[in-house]
Amino acid sequence: MSTQHETTGGMVIERANGFASTKVIGVCLLVAGSIATYEAQAVWDIVPEVEMAVEIDDNPRLGVDVAAAAAPNDGTKTVVDGRVDLSNIGQRGEIFFQPRARVDAYAESENEDLESEDLFLRANGEYRWQMASLGFASYFSSESILSSELEDALPLDPNLVDPIDTSSGNVDVVNEDRNRAIFAPYVEFGISQRNSFLFETRFIDATYTGDANQASDRSDFTDTLFAAGIVRNLDERNVVTARLRASQFEAAANQNVTDTFAVEGTFTRPINELWSMNLGVGVQRSDYAFVDEDGEFIDNADTNYSLDLRFEHRTELTIQNFSIRRSMNPNSLGFLVERNEIAYNVSRQITPRITGIVGARAIQSRTLDNIKQDNDRDYARAQVGVEWGLTQNWVVSADYIYTFQEFASQTRDTNSNAFIIGVNYRGLSRLQP
Repeated sequence: MSTQHETTGGMVIERANGFASTKVIGVCLLVAGSIATYEAQAVWDIVPEVEMAVEIDDNPRLGVDVAAAAAPNDGTKTVVDGRVDLSNIGQRGEIFFQPRARVDAYAESENEDLESEDLFLRANGEYRWQMASLGFASYFSSESILSSELEDALPLDPNLVDPIDTSSGNVDVVNEDRNRAIFAPYVEFGISQRNSFLFETRFIDATYTGDANQASDRSDFTDTLFAAGIVRNLDERNVVTARLRASQFEAAANQNVTDTFAVEGTFTRPINELWSMNLGVGVQRSDYAFVDEDGEFIDNADTNYSLDLRFEHRTELTIQNFSIRRSMNPNSLGFLVERNEIAYNVSRQITPRITGIVGARAIQSRTLDNIKQDNDRDYARAQVGVEWGLTQNWVVSADYIYTFQEFASQTRDTNSNAFIIGVNYRGLSRLQP
């Protein structure tokens, strides 16, 4: 259950959740403004995009069908999704903003509690000197539980790594919203022609707001990370990075405090003109302490490993991404989780007007050190779609999405099938030929 207080070592600490998010956004805008000042002479590229779609889902609540009499209700909703891409590219740097709003409405009165008004803001930027660079990545969202707790099959942007996922799949109580802010600045200093020092930080703040009469198991939390490393360019193609990182995860509901220290190595190289590879491995130790459901104080430690293997394929007609990952992510149920994931997505221009899209993602998550087995989860989502360009600006699309989920605490799994028909308008970019 979401709360505004947490107890650590007998001390009660007030958590100003909204203020924390405001601070993160303020710092993000300050850094962005500083970078934009240097690039003031460059021209802003503004690309609006609006989509209207109708979605039919045979199980929009992703509820377990335990009997025919309790079969999940179908749902039909209309979605309006609008965004604006703002890009400024100069000789020494670039900056990107993407404000976005999404509103949906269900045709059935019994599904009114599923309706949402979601807001998003994504931003990143970098400024480069001769021997140094300064940059940041940030993501802010205020969205419904159904969209924030269930991972999409397709990435937000196939050319960027998605923000770290903090979802748990818990949709038993849907009348909540998640407010989440992620801010990750970094700086890199060159110490020679081939070597440089890299310093990174990342701050995540997540809060859950909803009806106090229908409390969920979700918990407000923060996750703070600091990392330092060295980057070596072996040659024009291969880059190796080694870094040390320390992080602290704090969850309010169960008073969880988890301190993690890790050693990681990353190897990046283009395989050929079309394919590139990124491999990252690491080991970490996590010291955790929390109060369990019986009110007992649990204090222990766990040693684990991480893996991040990614392949990217880029041509004029095709974009492909394949990844295998094992990570320790903060979780909305108040714990760090071991997350094993495999994902693949491809976008292929079949004809000058028709583009096909396929994406699939499978996730196995377990609470760190297996301390909360009820939260163990298997999840998969697959999406197949086609886009038909009527003009340069107007696109008609059709998609099918299959979702599967099973918790260790459930007697059986659950799944859903969704069909989406949409019309999309997108402005033209000055940056593209």
